[in-house]
Amino acid sequence: MTSPLVLRRLSRFALVTACSLGLAVSVPALESELVFDVSPLNPDAVGGELIGVSTSAGHVVHARLDATFVSADPGPWTLGVSFGLPTGIAGVDSQTLGWAGVGSFSTSLQTDAFNGVLGPPPGQSHFTWFVEWSGGTPFMLPGGGFGVKPVQGVFTQLVLTLTLSDSPPGAWTDLGHATSGALGEPHLAGTGNLCRSAPGSLVLSSARPGGSAFLVVGFSSLWHPFHGGLLIPAPDLVLAPLPIDAAGGHTLPFSFPIGVPEGLQLWFQDWIPDPAGPSGYASSNALLATVPSDC
Repeated sequence: MTSPLVLRRLSRFALVTACSLGLAVSVPALESELVFDVSPLNPDAVGGELIGVSTSAGHVVHARLDATFVSADPGPWTLGVSFGLPTGIAGVDSQTLGWAGVGSFSTSLQTDAFNGVLGPPPGQSHFTWFVEWSGGTPFMLPGGGFGVKPVQGVFTQLVLTLTLSDSPPGAWTDLGHATSGALGEPHLAGTGNLCRSAPGSLVLSSARPGGSAFLVVGFSSLWHPFHGGLLIPAPDLVLAPLPIDAAGGHTLPFSFPIGVPEGLQLWFQDWIPDPAGPSGYASSNALLATVPSDC
């Protein structure tokens, strides 16, 4: 458990209050979670910011933002709130979500916006992060015209959970989450440096011999329960059927396209019809491919 210093800022120019917010870390077998919890948050100004300091570090591969806002304001009102870390910014917006009037409003947002290597810059012992909000309720001024006042309400839940991978950052990151089949857990591996026009391959092993695989390719991640396992890529593209040989393997060669921008991320996972698997399917581990900047 670490307790980053947090400063409350009601404008971009004046720091007015200091407090401590808990930062919880748990470590499962293959992954860990880094949790930024700023519940409850009262957006008691039209715009404001919480600033935090942390020494925690890791390789972020996914994030979830859970938010519940309880409003006592009949409105109309608007409110947006975002977390900002060195690796990215993401948040919720009342207009996008359709939040309005009096009531309790909740969402759980899955995002890859924070993916990357998180930690203090070289030579420093910490990094800063923030939670920023803006929005309000319009009202009639006594002399005519309109002003804007803070929304009457509170975020009873505002939690950012980062999934950290034990795999070191690189072109290929093994995200785990395979589900067993006839030969145990199928394994998907990537080869090649992902440089433009460079050769590479996706190699599946320990899959059901003589069966077929469905390769799910995502331009973002999903992390959704599916057939007794976890579907990690968003199913933007599915390649099937891919024949599995008598040894339980399959190799899919490729040449990485020219013109793909550095930093692009792709997710891969094989799903295999298999009576020995949960709900009749086995799945491989998921792979995250990141186009490098040094080639």
